[in-house]
Amino acid sequence: MTEEQKEKARQRARQRYAEDEEYRERRRKQGRESMARRREKDPEYCKKQLLVWKENNPEKVKEHNHRAYQKHKESIKERLEVWRKENKDRTRQYLAEYKARRSKATPRWYEQERSKIEVLYEKAREFGFDVDHIVPIRSKKVCGLHTWANLQLLAPEVNRAKSNRRWPDMPTSK
Repeated sequence: MTEEQKEKARQRARQRYAEDEEYRERRRKQGRESMARRREKDPEYCKKQLLVWKENNPEKVKEHNHRAYQKHKESIKERLEVWRKENKDRTRQYLAEYKARRSKATPRWYEQERSKIEVLYEKAREFGFDVDHIVPIRSKKVCGLHTWANLQLLAPEVNRAKSNRRWPDMPTSK
């Protein structure tokens, strides 16, 4: 079979996959079964392949994680609350580490802005917003400051989605 014939066969298969629901489900099932056999034989290979796929498809991973979180939001929150109660020492440790990072990111002239920032936090609580550091105070790429100019109010779900991975004028990594 020539390369041209192989390509035509691939195109026909892709078209059938797109149009024929029964065929698509059968192929998906075969793929899942094949992966299950491969996982049994060589689990390390599958882990490596999954990591490579995740690295090459960050948007799909993000979309999947978002859908999974939305689907299981309540149980995730419940488990997190239970974990926090069972791990009070670690919860305190994480909070202390956050406060230390924030303290290190607070300039000496902070006192001039303290009252404005305190009002911002108070209003955020009152209206159900999160106070977000525009440039994160903890990131692999940059350390922002805990100052009035680096704070903004965001809806909690927007702040969680932003995390510390995006900010204005963010350098691209390549």
